[in-house]
Amino acid sequence: MLVDEREHIRELGYRRVLKARQIVSKKKTLRNFVPPKINFQASDYIEIINWNSCVMYPPPMMRDLSEDDIKSFINSNITPITETQRFPCHTRLWRGASSL
Repeated sequence: MLVDEREHIRELGYRRVLKARQIVSKKKTLRNFVPPKINFQASDYIEIINWNSCVMYPPPMMRDLSEDDIKSFINSNITPITETQRFPCHTRLWRGASSL
């Protein structure tokens, strides 16, 4: 949503990030992943998940951005995120599992 061509969708994405930052507690706890229910009759990708019924967490890719930075992205007409950060992953385990 943050890199969508439609300005109102980008704004909605940034507002969801700000909301998730306010809701999530500041203490470090283990998060329990619960897969969201999927709406297969969705006409657009933003309607696939009902975000109001999910527990939201702020995306780790945006942890270095302040709230003021995100608010400035909402007010600007440009797409600010152009490249993604690299995060470590366990690809060796995946290769072994995919060859089975």
